[in-house]
Amino acid sequence: MSNQLDINAKLADPVLQFTDMRLRQISAPVSAAEFDSVWLRDWVSRLDYSRVTFGGIGIAAPQVGLFSRLIVIAIPAHERVGFGQIAEVPLQALVNPEIVWYSEDMRKATEGCLSVKGYEGFVVRPGKIGVVAYSPEGKRLEFEADSLYARVLQHEIDHLDGILYPDRITTLRDLRKVSPVAPDDPVLNFNKLIPRPEAGLVM
Repeated sequence: MSNQLDINAKLADPVLQFTDMRLRQISAPVSAAEFDSVWLRDWVSRLDYSRVTFGGIGIAAPQVGLFSRLIVIAIPAHERVGFGQIAEVPLQALVNPEIVWYSEDMRKATEGCLSVKGYEGFVVRPGKIGVVAYSPEGKRLEFEADSLYARVLQHEIDHLDGILYPDRITTLRDLRKVSPVAPDDPVLNFNKLIPRPEAGLVM
């Protein structure tokens, strides 16, 4: 799926905000009968459209009101403080993702969220994880992830369990208002969008 989409925000599914208690639901697994279906392909497209429209590098189905275990991620190659050079992760849709192991090394880094507009927070998470998931076609996937990729996966899978990143912040000093995004922001360039406030490396 191309990231060069003809964006019309009115056509995108709106993103639920943190005050909406529906985000606290635990999402249901996608059934075997739903793999490789028109329904699932449509939702992958809709999720990615909302991700691109609102300037995220990841999005989970509950954020747009679909309480099924589905996430979409696309990370542009860029330099990021605390991570160094980030490798590109091409558009990836994961169904029923599960983290099966965590590394012992813990890293503190900033996170933003499409469902927590205008803020970012410092969150401690394992630096490397192992994941089992399925493609929308039903192919079983097993892989390891580290760096920002591991963090985004953990953030999005948290959404499937009704967890928002502020839940993982231990002190209010680690939560702060964010400034408007710079015109040369890599996510905006990657998504071919016009810069706008509150759109950055959010999930």
